Amino acid sequence: MAEHKPFHPDVNDFRTFNEAQHQVHSLLQWVARVENSYGPDAGTRGSVRLRWCDKRRAIKTHGFADGLELELRVGEMVLQFLEDGRPSNHAFSAEEHSPAHAEAWLLIELLHRGVDRSKFTKSLPYDASQLLSGDGQEFNPAQYQKELTLLAEWMSHAAHALRSADQGQGSATDNRILVRPEDLSMELDCSKYVVGFKPVGSVLDEPYFYVRGRDSQERQSEDFVAASHIFRNAEGTPLEEFVRGH
Repeated sequence: MAEHKPFHPDVNDFRTFNEAQHQVHSLLQWVARVENSYGPDAGTRGSVRLRWCDKRRAIKTHGFADGLELELRVGEMVLQFLEDGRPSNHAFSAEEHSPAHAEAWLLIELLHRGVDRSKFTKSLPYDASQLLSGDGQEFNPAQYQKELTLLAEWMSHAAHALRSADQGQGSATDNRILVRPEDLSMELDCSKYVVGFKPVGSVLDEPYFYVRGRDSQERQSEDFVAASHIFRNAEGTPLEEFVRGH
C-alpha cells in the first residue's frame, strides 16, 4: 500500500482520540437499543441500523411511536428526542453521568411519551461488553471536546464523500447513510457495492473508507483506503474512483 500522510494534523495522540470514540460508541448503544426495541425491524433479530443526520451531526433512530426519534449529537455527546423532527425539551448531556443515568433518563422519557416500556430491551444482536455500562464509570465529554469535535467533522466529511460515490443511483440523502452501532461505521448502498467509512482505525492506524459487494456482510471481503487519501480532495472524487475500480 502506498504511504500516506497522517489523517489529521491536529491529532497528535490517537490513544486519546480513540478514548473519545469509545465514549461516543458506548453512549450510542442507548440509541441502538431504542431502535432495536421500537424501530421498523424490532423483533426480527436482524442487524440494527441507525441513520446519520448531517445537519445536526447526529446519529438517530428511524421514526417510531407516531413521529418520535432519538438522536445522539456526536460532538456534544447529548441524547435528545425529536418529535416530528423538532427537538424536544429535556435533553440528556452525558457529562459526569454514567450509562446507568442514561438508561434512567431514557426510560423516564419513554414513560412521559406513553411509549410501551414493556417492549424496551437492552439486548443487542452483537457483543457490546467492551463498552461502558452500569454505574461504575462516567462519561466525560468535556475532557475530549477537541477529539469529539473532530470526530463529528470527519463523519460529516465522510457523509459527503459517501454521497459522491453514489454513481447516479438516485438522491443520496442523509436517510440513505446508515450507521452500524456495533462498530460506529457509516455505510451507503450503491448500485453494486456497499461503501463505508470506519472512524476507528482497526485496519489502518487512522480512519478509512471501504467497499464490498452489496450482498456481502463479511469484513474480510472489504477493500479499504486511508481516509487521508480521500479527503485530500474536498469533493470526495477519489472515493468515487476507488469504488469504480472494483
